[in-house]
Amino acid sequence: MAVLSQERIGCCLVQTSTEQRRWRVFFYDLGRVWPDFADALAQCFADLPEWIRAHGGVSGQPFLLGPDGRPDPRVNAFFSSRQMRALDTDTWRKYGYALRLWLNFLEVRRDAPIDVKRPWPGRFVPSG
Repeated sequence: MAVLSQERIGCCLVQTSTEQRRWRVFFYDLGRVWPDFADALAQCFADLPEWIRAHGGVSGQPFLLGPDGRPDPRVNAFFSSRQMRALDTDTWRKYGYALRLWLNFLEVRRDAPIDVKRPWPGRFVPSG
């Protein structure tokens, strides 16, 4: 079971966890109406939907947060591209989940040991 804690740092809420670090996918919901929160942290994000719209985001568009909890502009720029924006929102969801799966696979493989005893056919043999 993951143990969660939160630390408030300025206008950032950093969530720490014992859960395995992984890529996560979310979807913009710019039409959602939020109640007025008295919390100072919530006030920091009161104009977030306008900021997202000003930077080309639209409702239903996926965005991913990396294992460190931060967005990767290179990954998220893919969903802002002209080709992706022309597709249906259901396609965006499928691409978002598929990309998350692929990035998590790469994250796990990054830490996996490579068998250097067996040469790879037609490719270089990694040195140990």
